[in-house]
Amino acid sequence: YIAIAPAGAMAMLLAAWLAGSFVGGWTAARIASTQPRLAAGIVGAVVISGVVGMMWLVPEHPYWVSIPGLLLPIPVALLGAALARRWPVVDARVPPDA
Repeated sequence: YIAIAPAGAMAMLLAAWLAGSFVGGWTAARIASTQPRLAAGIVGAVVISGVVGMMWLVPEHPYWVSIPGLLLPIPVALLGAALARRWPVVDARVPPDA
């Protein structure tokens, strides 16, 4: 099925891998109290393991999908972590000063 899939479908697959890596890296960096980049890198590594598993189960992926799918998740997760550090963490347990 992958061999006859439209290019748009394959582009969406790559976009989903990268979006998951970005959102996961952003979330991990927001949750991590120390070493947010390490937490985001772990998320990127988990996404890469999913990409490897998908390519192993369905080996007909084109190169323009599989190569970026292997190379980009960690940098994209680190980008998410970098953007997560720009916004301050708000503690919902502490009421604002009134």
